[in-house]
Amino acid sequence: MTRANEGALTASQSELIDQLDDALRTGRGARPPSSLTLADGYAIQDAWAGRRRMHGERQVGYKIGLTTPAARAPWDAHEPGRGILFDSSLLTSPAHVSGTGLPLAFEVELAIELGDTVTESDDADSLLQKVRASGPAFELVSSRWQGGAPNIGAWAADDGMASAVVTSLTDGNDIPNTLSATSEASAMGREDKVSGTRTRRDALDSVLWLARQRIHYPGVRLDAGTLVLTGSIIGPVPLEVGSTRVTAALAGFDPITMTVDRHARTQ
Repeated sequence: MTRANEGALTASQSELIDQLDDALRTGRGARPPSSLTLADGYAIQDAWAGRRRMHGERQVGYKIGLTTPAARAPWDAHEPGRGILFDSSLLTSPAHVSGTGLPLAFEVELAIELGDTVTESDDADSLLQKVRASGPAFELVSSRWQGGAPNIGAWAADDGMASAVVTSLTDGNDIPNTLSATSEASAMGREDKVSGTRTRRDALDSVLWLARQRIHYPGVRLDAGTLVLTGSIIGPVPLEVGSTRVTAALAGFDPITMTVDRHARTQ
């Protein structure tokens, strides 16, 4: 295994990256760590991202998760969290996604693409002016840990459970003040409809939170061209084994669709 940029990690932390990388490639769940601090979790996430870049993947942006108190509570988290997005898992609607044997769920979110660098000195108004494109997105989330109690450090190490992204962006920053979304999932003759709302200010505040992370994690960069998933409006909604077609509509934008083939758990 390539271990460049992993010199600051312990041997056991590098082994966790080996396990996560194997789970990503094979769909076999990794054994979760008994405990992991948030700082150690981000150190593992960043080192794993470095390994993936060395293997030819291109970093395209970030996902922001745990954006509400209800989402943070199971993880005993006190702020949102972030994960890193790669070109290998970025798709354009309509898309076909082939899942692994790991459990899989989807979220509906607002995605933005930046047209200028965002820093910790920006506010919501200046950030909005730096948005080059925006639109709805599906984020597919999947824990690569198999079992174990929720742990915020393990969540961070697992790249915030980021699995794949399906989006369709529209040029400009004409984002409604209220982000009203609906989703409809069809599988095996059954249709499930879900709706949710969030404010534009909530979404922008999530991005500003990410910008402030540079104080503690200098590797976080929000440059022009960066894609950011701003947090869940709907979900996570679990996907069953088999084929599921999902459509989502976010007010002010064209709908997006994806078909997800989720396989049975790999032993």
